[in-house]
Amino acid sequence: MGDGVHCYDPDGTLIGRIAVPEPVADISWGGAKRNRLFITATTSVYSLLMGVTGTHPTGPGRRPWL
Repeated sequence: MGDGVHCYDPDGTLIGRIAVPEPVADISWGGAKRNRLFITATTSVYSLLMGVTGTHPTGPGRRPWL
């Protein structure tokens, strides 16, 4: 079993962990305000409404977000 999603401060300090009942494959931010965290796991997709705004995707071929 995995250890969930780890949340780090920009200086590298672990500030929290989101427990997930199965191994996590990936995460992505979504929603109109980019405050919904999607977590894909072994057999499920989880969606959490967060109190923070997620990062914007960057790089070639990425959609420019407002």
